Amino acid sequence: MKTYYQADGWVKFYEEDIYSEGCQPNTGGIIDGRETWKADDIEALIQSLLGFTGADYEALELDSCDEVGRLDISVMEDDNGSHATRHQIEEWKEGKIRLWDCIYTFQVEKIQAEAVRLSA
Repeated sequence: MKTYYQADGWVKFYEEDIYSEGCQPNTGGIIDGRETWKADDIEALIQSLLGFTGADYEALELDSCDEVGRLDISVMEDDNGSHATRHQIEEWKEGKIRLWDCIYTFQVEKIQAEAVRLSA
């Protein structure tokens, strides 16, 4: 039997965030994706998800909202949906550009796969 960890798909919640005012009403949305990540251990899976979002460990929330296996990653993104750079964050704080507060949500499961006899 092979055991591995998997995150199958994701959901992204986003809304415009103005540095001095916070998140703005009626600017948000939700999108999702069907990518699947698999790894032999939790650490490797988390690294893959962080790589996908461009975030680091500080952005992680494990078992978010008290839901077992829910992993949320919070990031700031630009108009193109790319992870905001340090320079962009500084421009955002000065009111020069717009950024979006984004939360990527993944459901992590432990999979125990075993061969199935197909013949009688």
